[in-house]
Amino acid sequence: QYPDTKADSVEIDSGVTEVARTYFGFRDENFPTLTIHHEDARTFVNKNPEQLYNFILVDAFGSSGRAPFHLVTEEMFERLARYTAPGGIVVMNTHGSYEGGGLIYPSALVKTAETAFKYVSLYRYRNTPVNGQNMVLIASQDMNLPEQISIPEYSRITLTRVIPRDDVITLTDNFAPVEVIWRNRLLQTQ
Repeated sequence: QYPDTKADSVEIDSGVTEVARTYFGFRDENFPTLTIHHEDARTFVNKNPEQLYNFILVDAFGSSGRAPFHLVTEEMFERLARYTAPGGIVVMNTHGSYEGGGLIYPSALVKTAETAFKYVSLYRYRNTPVNGQNMVLIASQDMNLPEQISIPEYSRITLTRVIPRDDVITLTDNFAPVEVIWRNRLLQTQ
């Protein structure tokens, strides 16, 4: 849809790119403005930013179904903020629930993102508080985020803002117990 848009994809596993080419019809020549970097996303953002991005999507999950801890820390969000162009946004997929114990982990992500971004919101897809549902964190330096986001191309999808818990910790490179938080056990008071 946007043939002149320059895009970078950071994929830690070159095998994933090969699977896309072999089984899903991905052809490099169809995307001349796309550059694929086979490295860890944190390694990529630790470099000095040569380019600012209007849109950054963090969609990284390990075999456990959780984001690797080093991609959800205060230090990572600070680096993402340096890469975000004025008016740009960072979107991060996560899992959890919009109420109860399942909201601890997504709330910790919000609190952590707020250390680097002025506006941060957490959104849900479903109206059922399933503990393992997909949720979306959106962060921006200069764009107040709406209560709901409707995606015209997908009329059935509406993202609704979730009020995060405030009794959670900020995740840092020195303390990001993602496994414990995911199991709904670590609050700010611990």
